[in-house]
Amino acid sequence: MSQALSGRTSVIRVGVVPGLFTGAIMESGTTLSPWAKGRDFLATAQAVAERFDCPTLPTDDLVACLQTVGAHLLDMSYFTLYVRPNTDL
Repeated sequence: MSQALSGRTSVIRVGVVPGLFTGAIMESGTTLSPWAKGRDFLATAQAVAERFDCPTLPTDDLVACLQTVGAHLLDMSYFTLYVRPNTDL
């Protein structure tokens, strides 16, 4: 479910950047989704990075390392961090 919800939210967020896009189709989710607001996003990225033995700082290294992790594992990390925190990957 998180993949479907993130699509619309991502489109909304980048759609407000002037000159970036001329139109967009939003099919699901909202920027008001609980996962899309109200968290410390750096702390979240660092928590995910730790699960995959990635460095947490500098952030460039964190991002580079997470980009090597499979999308399905990253999606599962969201589930285990926020939906069912006591679930192992």
